[in-house]
Amino acid sequence: MTCEHGGATVHFLVSGLEFDVFDLSTESEKTRYSHARLTIPDEGGKEIARNAKDAEPVEIRISGTVQNRYLYPEESLEINRENARLRLYDARKILERGVLSEHFGEVNVGEVTDYIFENRDDPYDVLTGIKAVNNALLEEEKQDAQEDIVEAISGSGSDAARSGWKGAINDGLAITADFLGRAGKHAGMPHNTYKGLEFDDISPNSALKMVEDEFGFSSWVDNDGVLWLGLPAMKPKNRHAVSGLPTDKAYCMKEYNVVRLKNHPVSVVKVNGETHWFGGNTDGKIWNGGDPSQELYPMAEAWIEDEDGEVAPGKIITTDEPLKIWDLDSLEDAARNMLISESANHRNGNIIFNGMASEQKKKLAQMSVGDIIMVADYIEDHCNNAANGGSYIVTSVQHSFSITRGWIITVEVSSIPKSLKTMAVYYSPTSDEGYKSLKSYRRARRGED
Repeated sequence: MTCEHGGATVHFLVSGLEFDVFDLSTESEKTRYSHARLTIPDEGGKEIARNAKDAEPVEIRISGTVQNRYLYPEESLEINRENARLRLYDARKILERGVLSEHFGEVNVGEVTDYIFENRDDPYDVLTGIKAVNNALLEEEKQDAQEDIVEAISGSGSDAARSGWKGAINDGLAITADFLGRAGKHAGMPHNTYKGLEFDDISPNSALKMVEDEFGFSSWVDNDGVLWLGLPAMKPKNRHAVSGLPTDKAYCMKEYNVVRLKNHPVSVVKVNGETHWFGGNTDGKIWNGGDPSQELYPMAEAWIEDEDGEVAPGKIITTDEPLKIWDLDSLEDAARNMLISESANHRNGNIIFNGMASEQKKKLAQMSVGDIIMVADYIEDHCNNAANGGSYIVTSVQHSFSITRGWIITVEVSSIPKSLKTMAVYYSPTSDEGYKSLKSYRRARRGED
């Protein structure tokens, strides 16, 4: 079976080894490491044992397209009488190698993540670079979103389904262009400065997790080995337009098990930042040890707004401990990121595709967490049950390939709220007031004096 018809191959990028795959299962999930299990000829296993490098980068390709980049651990190879089996790990797991011990007196997040990347133990460059989802990328994504969606719809291979795209297009644009427009003037890589941070004999991976937990973003590795920081939903790799018709050859849908939730499991996130005593000097410096009566408490909220402009019904989440964040822009970003992540954690169901029967093999092979799937309102004719289309964010992708059973893609999806609002203030217990900036706080104090 050739790659052009949906075959799978494994490529070792340092040792140059390449083998056809008999059986393959992969899983990529929002909150867990990606991994792949595969079976190859026994002779291939023996060649891997002789020549492959421990912890070298590996690619899985399906239908000639790179599905994902992985890490090869030599202890996972098992050679049997008729075949060989191995397991590949998420490329990010290379950061579990090595130990970091460092104290930072004052440092911004970018400097910390650069330090983590530069001090990793990665002899074969599983990771090739580090980037953040910054303002420029968000603006570019926003500008391209509408054009990409229209192009995807037009290329869906089903003119008859055009009239059923209205809801999916509206939802897709809300998730992409509008969502990115809401992302905030300081969206992307957090810009806050740590006042004190210490890594005490921990792995680069544990160090990066500390930073992620503080600011509410995540990280992932793309097919070129770049370690990205941000939220996958801010940088979707693909947008997929699925008509839902039985005659759709672009994306052949086997099952559609998605329910559009009426209520939001989580509708509000409230976070507190780290407080500093504010000295009322002329240049507005902030330091520890000032007058306790001038202490300010940074607070931020993110909430989902319903059609009436009210806070949507749902659960309210608050952080147990203050985040090590002082400035309001970063705290507001953290609250928004946490709400988006919480929304994505509550899945709406799954969609199952037949890769062999689909024309969009390249896009199906590349489908990853953070992608957008737009489904037109024709599901009833296809699956013989009532279901609405719409647009969703991919939270998990599973590929199952076998030369005898074919290629099946199971995609878990969730909704991203269409209307998400945020706010942040410095709260003063003395005046029982909230201030949107230090400047407004100083003005108020001058008025009181």
